[in-house]
Parts: sequence; structure tokens; C-alpha cells
Amino acid sequence: IKIINLFKNYDKLREFGVHIPKGLILSGLPGVGKTLMAKVIANESKVPFYEFECSEDDTPQKIIANLKKLYEEARNNAPSIVLIDELDELVSSDDYVTDFSRTMLKGLLTELDGVKNSEGVLTIATTNYYERLPGPLLRSGRMDKHINFELPDFDARKAILKLYTTDKQ
Repeated sequence: IKIINLFKNYDKLREFGVHIPKGLILSGLPGVGKTLMAKVIANESKVPFYEFECSEDDTPQKIIANLKKLYEEARNNAPSIVLIDELDELVSSDDYVTDFSRTMLKGLLTELDGVKNSEGVLTIATTNYYERLPGPLLRSGRMDKHINFELPDFDARKAILKLYTTDKQ
């Protein structure tokens, strides 16, 4: 809700020196709603939303070029949100010894560091494996905000079912 309020009051808050954070990581088990939450944040904020996608067949150079193009568009239409789904697939400290992971991390950090605080671009990344993300990515001023999603307990599941079945027989 705080992030949505930052976007809704972007111009007014900028006058007071308040900036949108550069990065937010949503972590948790598969299926808990991380990607959906990122899309809800964008929808409720009513700002442009850019989703980064790449194929397993893409070369690191092509992926970085697409990432640069996406961030350039996001900056030009700020305030905006960039979603990087399954961040751990691109950069992983377990896999950091490979050229691919090092290249991807360097490309992503270049774009994150290129986003000045006042530019109004929030990067939301989802991951199933927060602990596998490399330290340089999580440093202060980069992807330093983190929300962990847990599976709903019994009462929460009942509330969800009630919400979706209220108007059904």
C-alpha cells in the first residue's frame, strides 16, 4: 500500500524529496501470488508497467540489449514499474561462476545504477530462491526492499474461498 501511495502522489511527494525505491523483491514458494501482486501494484498505481521476458535461446548480449531498451522506455514514461519475473533464473549466486550469470548481473546492475532516485522507475523482481541472489544485487540502493510471501494458513484459505464464492451457489 505504501508503494501504491508513492505512485499515486508521485509529483507531490517529489517536491518534498521523497523518492520511489529502486527495487523490490517478492520472494516465496511457487504459486503464492508474487507475480500477481506485482501486477496488482502496477494496476492500482495506474502507472506504465513493463514486464521483462527472455527466452532460454537468447544470448546474454540479446537479453542485455532488451533489458536496456525496456529500462529506457520505463524511464521515458516514469513513474513506471519494471517486472523481472523469476530473477533467480537470470542471476544466481549458486551459478555466479558462469559467464552467463556474471554477464546478466552486470547488465542488470548497470540498469539499476543508471536509474537515479528521482527517475521514478521501480523494479519489482520475483524469486523462489531469495537466498540464491548475489550480494551485490541486494546492496542498499539497489534491490534492497524485500517481502516474503508465505502459503496461506487454514483461516486465510477459508477467507479466500469465501471471497471468490460469495456470489456463487
